[in-house]
Amino acid sequence: MTKYKDTLLTPTQVKVLELRNQGKTFEEIAEILGLSKTTVYTAYKTAIKTIERARNTLKLYVELLGGITIEIPEKTPVEELLSIILREADIHGIKIAERSSNILLKIIRKTKCIDLEQALTKCKVRIHINKNGTIEVE
Repeated sequence: MTKYKDTLLTPTQVKVLELRNQGKTFEEIAEILGLSKTTVYTAYKTAIKTIERARNTLKLYVELLGGITIEIPEKTPVEELLSIILREADIHGIKIAERSSNILLKIIRKTKCIDLEQALTKCKVRIHINKNGTIEVE
């Protein structure tokens, strides 16, 4: 399993999170992985703390870059995404440094929140426009 490669999580933490997301109990996970319930619970809690620290780090990084953050609501038509981003950047005097197609691809890849069949956002999307015009998608 290489899902954890280049992340802050260990292979065990990834597996525990996957199994918890499938609705498995700590006892069931311990049995499946051949670990003690305590080890499974510790791996889970440590993974959650690591994820929260990563979120906080990203939030700090975005703040250090300056710029603005936009929250795109759920069920926003895809064709409006770029208009919203460009309008907000323009209002704040930021010149976007990326192509529209790259911005849309970044949103699709990073969030998995775009329903391509209905051409709508499936969840809220947070986008940070840095002062230098680059786009970060949360």
